[in-house]
Formats: sequence, C-alpha cells, structure tokens
Amino acid sequence: MNQTASEIETAFDTWFETNPKLPTAYSYSSEVNGWTGLVWYLEDECPKNEDDERWIHVPGIHASIALHETKGGEGEGDYAHAILKLSEYEQPTRFFMLDGYHRSHDGTYFDSGFHEVKPVQKLVDDWANV
Repeated sequence: MNQTASEIETAFDTWFETNPKLPTAYSYSSEVNGWTGLVWYLEDECPKNEDDERWIHVPGIHASIALHETKGGEGEGDYAHAILKLSEYEQPTRFFMLDGYHRSHDGTYFDSGFHEVKPVQKLVDDWANV
C-alpha cells in the first residue's frame, strides 16, 4: 500500500497530537510531540534493534520509520534538515525531508516542510595542494 506524502504527514500529525510516550534506550520513556521531538528521539533515544538500527512504527503509516541523516546544527550554519527513511515490506524504500534551522543559543528545530525526496548523485570538483 503506497501512501501519499500527504497521507503520511497527516498520520504523523495525528500521532503527535497524542504526545506518545515511547520507550528509550535508557530507563525512562520519552514524549514525542512534533518533528523535532521525533528526530531527537530517533537520533538519541530510540532503542536499537537486533540489527543495531533504530526503527519505530507509527499508527496509520504502513512502514517502519528510521532516521537516515541529519545535516546542519552546531558549526554548520543556520540551515538544517533531517531525512526520514520509510521501509515497507516488499516496496522500495522512501525518503522524506524535514526542513529546519539551527540557532546557537537554542538548538536545532525541524518544524517546516515535509516532502518526499530521493537521493541524487552529483559530481563535485574539490581542490588539493600539489
């Protein structure tokens, strides 16, 4: 069942409204109440499975969800983004970008934009001393 990005975003928003408490890698539960909380949970607190990966399941989304990458943050400017990886049984893996920003006095937030993306390879020249 291939859900649209809009259906997936709606399922996330509905889930966030419940302020779910999720088990952590530590001895307490963490409350997730938005995109920033989800990224933080997947990055730092989500317990790893037997394959040393951090996956969760969200009601209404027919796929396992993991954090694929984050960019931005301390020392990397004010732009930030996170890529969520959705894996559904016998379907191609899908990726979704959460746009955000970083403020040195306040941290990183992912609260604007949710859109499907795909990896694109680029050829980039770099320079080295001779």
